[in-house]
Amino acid sequence: MPTKICGHCAEPFEAYDYRRKFCSCHCSALARKHPPRGKDHWAWRGGRRMQGGYVRIHNPSHPRSLHGYVAEHLLVMEEMIGRPVTREENVHHKNHVKDDNSPSNLLLLSPSEHMAYHSNKRWEGRKEELRVCRECVQLRPHKAKGLCSPCYWRLQSQRRQHASYS
Repeated sequence: MPTKICGHCAEPFEAYDYRRKFCSCHCSALARKHPPRGKDHWAWRGGRRMQGGYVRIHNPSHPRSLHGYVAEHLLVMEEMIGRPVTREENVHHKNHVKDDNSPSNLLLLSPSEHMAYHSNKRWEGRKEELRVCRECVQLRPHKAKGLCSPCYWRLQSQRRQHASYS
């Protein structure tokens, strides 16, 4: 019989079956109850994982870690600016690829700057479609009858309600 090392207590034992990993039922139960964590776990992949398209790095001591993982773009930006990124700051990916965390692709913005950046990008190239709404007098893309979408649908619902009362 081959000699193996127990997966829980690390003691050598005689394995009568090639599938055995533990020296006893007790060690097997303890290993199931308290599985190894981190680098000793069987599914450890080096501390990098993808979550929502973003690369997350295992760093449980970081102040912005979530379940022991921190977004890699935060770590790269902190390295670039030499201080921690606050919660009032956003790290923006210039090319909109969430896992491209090269320093040349990252931009530090305030939340209002970040929203304005995306708002301007959304309307870019659509300036000819923008007209002043006759209801709210704002420059917006039009739905019909000289109205922007929100005003158009609001008036439609008001007409339906008025028609249901008559």
